[in-house]
Amino acid sequence: MISSESWDGAVAITPSNTTAQFNSPAAGFVVGAAGNVNLVTARGQSVVVPAAAGVPIRLAFTWIKSTNTTATTIVALTNAQFKGDT
Repeated sequence: MISSESWDGAVAITPSNTTAQFNSPAAGFVVGAAGNVNLVTARGQSVVVPAAAGVPIRLAFTWIKSTNTTATTIVALTNAQFKGDT
């Protein structure tokens, strides 16, 4: 059984040390080029997450900071709309 999941939106992210990208948490993210992503989780914790290119990371966050973020082409995945098994 393969689990599938889709999101209802995607938003290109420019990491910033001064401004959070979301008031309400995004559901996760995916990167185009592998590297680290320095983010603030929905619970306010700062963490650096290693991310592989093209692999969705399901971790709710409000902010991706530029310091210590080495991954590029970051896309936020918003609000999981559908979960199902195929």
